[in-house]
Amino acid sequence: MMLDMYEIADIEIGAFRGRWCGPTDSAPHHDPLVIARYPKDPADGDGCPVEVLREAWPAVFYTIRVLPGTNSVGEPRGGHELAFGSGRGNAKLVAQIADQIARGMLVVRAMATA
Repeated sequence: MMLDMYEIADIEIGAFRGRWCGPTDSAPHHDPLVIARYPKDPADGDGCPVEVLREAWPAVFYTIRVLPGTNSVGEPRGGHELAFGSGRGNAKLVAQIADQIARGMLVVRAMATA
């Protein structure tokens, strides 16, 4: 059975485990919707708080929003987004990356210019 792109699939809710904070039935057309939140963990560590957004068009798209914060030595981190291609199959990957960013295990840095 093919799901409507606006329906929230069990695979999505399951991928984000206890972090899911979005609706459980359907989502609005094309409006970015926060569906999961990952607090910085530990609070004094190197991670950043993260929000995961879902957009439903004729396909489902996810965005990881890394909120601004500081690492364990006070350096600024975050303030950027990572966008993912279409497909509910990306939910597990997005959830894993969001968790790693919140725990400080994955950091995105600006490239140094010569």
